[in-house]
Amino acid sequence: MKRLVPDQFWAKVDKCGPDECWPWLASIDTRPYGQFMGRLSRRVAYELTNGPIPSGLIVCHSCDNPSCCNPNHLWLGTYADNSQDAVKKGRIATGSRHGSQTHPESQLRGTEVAGAKLNDDKVRAIRLAASCGERPIVIARKYGISYRNLRYIILGRTWKHVA
Repeated sequence: MKRLVPDQFWAKVDKCGPDECWPWLASIDTRPYGQFMGRLSRRVAYELTNGPIPSGLIVCHSCDNPSCCNPNHLWLGTYADNSQDAVKKGRIATGSRHGSQTHPESQLRGTEVAGAKLNDDKVRAIRLAASCGERPIVIARKYGISYRNLRYIILGRTWKHVA
């Protein structure tokens, strides 16, 4: 790994006030995270200020600004910590705010799903066979689906639109 030169790094950061975001001014990737010598700029900023990042941890932003390099806005956590932070801050839609709830018409169902092995008639036949006591493993083999998929169909967790 190339040796980090603090002056070269900080020259590419717009150091505003101590509580403001310090945006990365140089190369940005598509997410848009800053890049410095092949590394994420937030990681470099954290290491230059606090030392090495322990294995298994990532550098997270308290400000939610992907290009920010202000060490006061950076904290260490796991991927799970970062995800929980995003949910807590409302950056990840859940429940009634999730796209599947706000725009159900955009959700692919049944035969609209690429590679679907079943159609509405087969799903009805599966449910009828199960209600008549046919062994689930026999039904699953007959239709070329997994036992788990069969259970979800019978329980109505999938193919809900088929009555």
